[in-house]
Amino acid sequence: MNPQKTMKESLLFLTLMFITITGFSKDILLSKGLVITSSVTVRKNVYRINGSDSLNQPVIIIEGNNITVDFNNAELIGSNDKDWPNQFYGCAILIRGGKNIILKNANIHGFKVALMGRGIENLTIENSDLSYNYRQKLQSGRLHED
Repeated sequence: MNPQKTMKESLLFLTLMFITITGFSKDILLSKGLVITSSVTVRKNVYRINGSDSLNQPVIIIEGNNITVDFNNAELIGSNDKDWPNQFYGCAILIRGGKNIILKNANIHGFKVALMGRGIENLTIENSDLSYNYRQKLQSGRLHED
């Protein structure tokens, strides 16, 4: 009997039991091209990730069934090379082809489209700020009284 091997096996067993008992979900970092297919918690941070010129190439894709993505109040900021909301580009998150998906505690700013959904059944967005994204610049001036 190898005591070192037995200790490693015991530690692995206890770790797996902890994960099972506590319902531990993965703590992830956001990155361009990330595909999320199971429940995760995002590590709280400010992520400055520019989107693509194409709305069909989002920064993050979420797909699958019965998924909760907790942004943990992390911020995802795009169009970091632009100054005005009418210049913002890219899609931050595409949620596609699934059911029972929850997105919560997300702060997404600086994109042409913060969140796009396609073919989803039962999408819930909780406690999220999707403000300060694309908006058209009005070409109007002041009204003049004649």
